[in-house]
Amino acid sequence: MSFKSNNAAQARQELRQAIWDCRERRLDVSAKWAAQQLAGMGEDSSGSQQRPQIPQESSPSYSIQEEDAYQLAISHFDFREYLSATNVLKPYIGNPSSSLKTYFLYYYSHYLSAEKQRAEKRAAPAGLAAWAAKDDYLLYIKAGIEALGTAADGFLLYLLGLVFTELKDEPQARAALCQAVTKYPCNCASLWLELQESHEALEVMESLSADFKDSDVLLRSVALAYNNLQMYDEAQEMFEMLLKRDPHRIDGMDVYSNIIYVKEDYAGLATLARRCAETDPYRPETCCVIGNYYSLRGQHEKAIVYFRRALKLDPGYIPAWTLMGHEFVELKNPSAAIEAYQKAVGLRPNDYRAWYGLGQTYELVNMPSYALHYYDKAAQLRRNDSRMWNAMAHCYASPALDNIPAAIRCYERALENDKEGVAVQQLATMHKKRGDKKEAAKYYRMNLVRIDEEGLNGQDAVEALQYLAQYHKEEGELDIASTYFERLLDFQGAQEDAKSELRELQMEMTRAKANKATGRSPGAMSTPGSDMGITPPPR
Repeated sequence: MSFKSNNAAQARQELRQAIWDCRERRLDVSAKWAAQQLAGMGEDSSGSQQRPQIPQESSPSYSIQEEDAYQLAISHFDFREYLSATNVLKPYIGNPSSSLKTYFLYYYSHYLSAEKQRAEKRAAPAGLAAWAAKDDYLLYIKAGIEALGTAADGFLLYLLGLVFTELKDEPQARAALCQAVTKYPCNCASLWLELQESHEALEVMESLSADFKDSDVLLRSVALAYNNLQMYDEAQEMFEMLLKRDPHRIDGMDVYSNIIYVKEDYAGLATLARRCAETDPYRPETCCVIGNYYSLRGQHEKAIVYFRRALKLDPGYIPAWTLMGHEFVELKNPSAAIEAYQKAVGLRPNDYRAWYGLGQTYELVNMPSYALHYYDKAAQLRRNDSRMWNAMAHCYASPALDNIPAAIRCYERALENDKEGVAVQQLATMHKKRGDKKEAAKYYRMNLVRIDEEGLNGQDAVEALQYLAQYHKEEGELDIASTYFERLLDFQGAQEDAKSELRELQMEMTRAKANKATGRSPGAMSTPGSDMGITPPPR
């Protein structure tokens, strides 16, 4: 994708208009997104010296009295006095001449008021009443926006999508959000990150870099996409570029800290934690980074303190619930871990990490049937993630379930995207135990190719070489068997057996050649007078 000069100018103007429109509606995240995309387009290469057109209100004209009321309402809104904002705008709701902007702020204030009550009363005894009140507000907002019919603009449809999401009506939410983007393409900040689950989406985002070469939003999205695809080196490189552009950046640093954690970079995580704490210690992302730092050092109690602090700052900050669950697992407190994971999936049912954590916790307490249920939930959300299928296979293979055919199917499903080689090793081992030598040899051969490509020399390599050597020996393929035995000479602990096997093979091959030359049958073979020393060929 690449803009022509006139299209680039139009895109710039649309982004400027989006900044104006989103700020007027107090959609600060979307306004920031549009501003970053505008800045990411770089300098205008058209050579135009004209001042950009000043954005105008995109809604239909309305009365001065309504504008005055709107300004008062956004003043209440800015102070989080959401119900006061709705009270100011209520006289204009239902009036055909009222602006759609007024409708949006009215219903958006209702929505945020319900969210605020939910956060404040979450731990109160009357928590169930707060949930019921929230649902009443959602139904009220839904009915009000739907009553507008086709007159509803992209912003109102976006809000309707949020309402359907809270009501757990995913098909309707998807339809409303798609309509919202169609009617107002530049208000898609909250939809942007939904495109990070596949290689195809990554290609789309990378193709946009020609037009938004300086866009932090695009760079962050590419980094998150790499992370979701478990391409951690590439993701780390993108995040480091973001930090070079803005050393005080907080957005996305919680994800970056997870990558550093996985790579066990103690110094890097300490540096990131210090930088975030100096920039803004009262951001949930900062607390998450510090919590990861303490977790990597094995100080799990301190890590939990910071994850709890993140939740005090933002009760809806889902990564903190999930990471706190991980810490309770480390502390061997399964009941607390399950509670934390359930909080996470309650807030976001599509959080595969929390579903996976639940499965892992139930597996640790020897409840594989429950674990299998939660692993399956995670696998449905991440169909191409080998970790989910490997976990399901492990449950099926447990003594309690002992469903080896199902385990094999799961490992086969994981095989394509299994970068760590867990599935191929387990498939080889399972087929070996079942006595299916041909299938076992196939998977050992596949695993050996992976091991050679990655330059590994562990026990898995020894096991594969030993099995393949014996398999080809039994099949009468002595040259191939010799090749595998020769490779075993490089591994301590396997050298003596390999030398013995090579001597035996050498004698058999020598007798076979002699018999072929004299025309004697194998049954007339004579016993050689002495063993022969074998020197492996240079590698």
